[in-house]
Amino acid sequence: MTRQPSRKPVARAPRVVRLALALIALLAVCVGLLALWNARATSTYNQASTSLTANLKAASQETVNLAKLTQSQLQVDTLFADAQRGKQLILPSTRRSIEHNAHLSQELTEALRKAATAQEQESAKTSQPQETPDQQGRGSNGLTQEQRQAIDDMLKRNQELQNANPLPSNQPSNKPGDHTAKPW
Repeated sequence: MTRQPSRKPVARAPRVVRLALALIALLAVCVGLLALWNARATSTYNQASTSLTANLKAASQETVNLAKLTQSQLQVDTLFADAQRGKQLILPSTRRSIEHNAHLSQELTEALRKAATAQEQESAKTSQPQETPDQQGRGSNGLTQEQRQAIDDMLKRNQELQNANPLPSNQPSNKPGDHTAKPW
């Protein structure tokens, strides 16, 4: 018995097919990375929106520590800035929601800063027992009625936006038809 000379291995698919499959695989990886980026942005947006809503509710209360609330609101602004990072890669509807709530967050931060400054000025003038015209109409937290109304309006707009355009979350839904009986 003599051995036959070994043959050179032959590719099973033509080169064009292999290149097309490589391009499809590369495209799938890119789409997966975009999906991950959007999931991260959505998660950060949901966290920031929850904190913004809590801060809006806290700001509308009669007694509030403006220094702590301002610090909390600065953290919310940072979360929105993080969610907006790479906004060219984020889906347009998510991007618009992030930008809208980031704008509301910046408005609230500015209002809180002004109120905190006014409250500090009021506490510095404790030696004057008379109330000045600037101090009239302010609650115990240093917010004027106009500022409180603006915060209430922001809270309502934010709630309407979230109700009209809900984003997916990791929490299970509690709809009546969603429960299925397990056989075990």
